[in-house]
Amino acid sequence: MKRRWLALIGLIWLAGCDLPDAMPLNPHESSAKFAAATASKGHKIRGEEAGFFRVDKEVPGFGGYYFDEDGNLVAYAKELKKEKEDKLKQMLDPVLNTNKGRLKKSTGIVKVKRGDFSFPELAHWRDQLSDALLGRGMGVRLIDASESQNRVVVEVASAAAGQYVAAQMAQLSIPDSAVIVLEGDYAVFVPESPGTDFQYAVQDTIGLVGGDAIWDPYGQQWDPNSKGPTRCTLGFVAHQDGKTVLVTDSHCSKDWNSSGADGTPFYTYYGVGGQLYGKLGVETADRSFHDYCPAFSLWGLLPSLARWCRNADAALITYAPDASAPPVGYGYIRRFLRTNPDADAYRYSNYYLETDRNNPLRIGARNVTREGEVLSKSGQTTGWTQGTITKTCVDMELASYSAEIGIGPFVYSCQHGGYYQSSAGDSGAPVWAATTDGGADLRGIHWGYRYPGLFTTAG
Repeated sequence: MKRRWLALIGLIWLAGCDLPDAMPLNPHESSAKFAAATASKGHKIRGEEAGFFRVDKEVPGFGGYYFDEDGNLVAYAKELKKEKEDKLKQMLDPVLNTNKGRLKKSTGIVKVKRGDFSFPELAHWRDQLSDALLGRGMGVRLIDASESQNRVVVEVASAAAGQYVAAQMAQLSIPDSAVIVLEGDYAVFVPESPGTDFQYAVQDTIGLVGGDAIWDPYGQQWDPNSKGPTRCTLGFVAHQDGKTVLVTDSHCSKDWNSSGADGTPFYTYYGVGGQLYGKLGVETADRSFHDYCPAFSLWGLLPSLARWCRNADAALITYAPDASAPPVGYGYIRRFLRTNPDADAYRYSNYYLETDRNNPLRIGARNVTREGEVLSKSGQTTGWTQGTITKTCVDMELASYSAEIGIGPFVYSCQHGGYYQSSAGDSGAPVWAATTDGGADLRGIHWGYRYPGLFTTAG
């Protein structure tokens, strides 16, 4: 892996534009100008980042925050004046106190460091680069408004892709000092393959809950080695329009690239000879790949083209059980017991498989995810694993699957990544944080690895 700063040489200009000045702004101007520019370009402030914009409105020049290895909440500010530091500490102390149980250490404090850019600046440049770079198959894999680096981070597959990034930055008048380009093979995003091994029946009084296995009779279209029946993990049970629905990954259904639901049936049990029984219902809602990103035109020379883009690998199964299906438990995640500690603590801290089937975790309110938190995943293959979140609300391209299924490349917007273990069959697993009352704060559902863990925000 190589880390490079891009140096742009030459005249930078953009004729007829309504974008803000490219150079770092006076901190008192940053929030209003960049929030307005974001809105004018059709970009909404993302729900996961709305809190950063609110803090910047109160303390102009705020650059975001993250949690470090020592459990400190580290915030960036463009001006290190005492009154601003005091106000930031006052605003962020409650955030730190709420999260202390989810960090590697619980003795941290709020620290304020000087940053070069406000978060609204970084978010605006991130959105510009995502629109310009992703979905083209040019080797750009990830774009992140990084809270810990106070920069926009762009991960690419090759030096040629880095040059492509530099050219687009010049066209958009984005300062080179605001962007870090990382080149290497580590940023490969792979949807988790469904598993195929035997799964025991659900036999407790609560019924099927988040973290339990669900099955479909098909192999997945995007995976040529996948032969049905295949297994995924139920994320959680929810209510929608008076109906009970089960949430799992979209790629667990037959046609991952369909523009809407494909009617894939899902089952509870896998029996002898591959027979599935305990029908739970069929997929009734699935996001289209055209519902999020705007169309694009290459340098204005070609007609606008739709991109394969979405902001969630998620699908809904309407619960319509047959006579052999179990009940479902609304608002619960399966509790796993520790049986197999793993020595590789850098990637994940615990590895749990055996379940306490009559004592599930109760799901509480959902909070946003921040870099440096330690979150958990409860999946059907690797059980309960934990790891530190290293990326939040990143935009990424999954170009490697275009050839296999004949469409794409896919763009996923606002995904999260962290160092927790996962494997085939964990797709759809709930990702959550422990709460002080022994419950679970649901954050999303797991969908991919080689980051090694990636998940879609819930809600």
